[in-house]
Amino acid sequence: MAQSAALIVLPSGDRTGREEKRLRLTAALLMRSVEDLRLAERVQCALRTTGYRELCNADVTVQAGMVKLSGRVSSYFLKQLAQTAVQDVTETQHIQNELVVL
Repeated sequence: MAQSAALIVLPSGDRTGREEKRLRLTAALLMRSVEDLRLAERVQCALRTTGYRELCNADVTVQAGMVKLSGRVSSYFLKQLAQTAVQDVTETQHIQNELVVL
């Protein structure tokens, strides 16, 4: 799997304190987004390595470190397995498991 990367370049030159603050906030938000993308990649990889095709098809969304799983699975076992796989790759306990058992 390809490794994602990001480069953030802030414009140079004279800025007011307000502009500086806004640029730093923008950079922080961009870094958070990159971290979320990397976490989503790790979660998707963990779901794939379970060997269950249904989990490979689960939708993974990460926002501000919160992982959200959605989609459909055929058993509560697979729903719990997905939860466990996410817990194994993330330091956070912020997991929203919205997988629907059919």
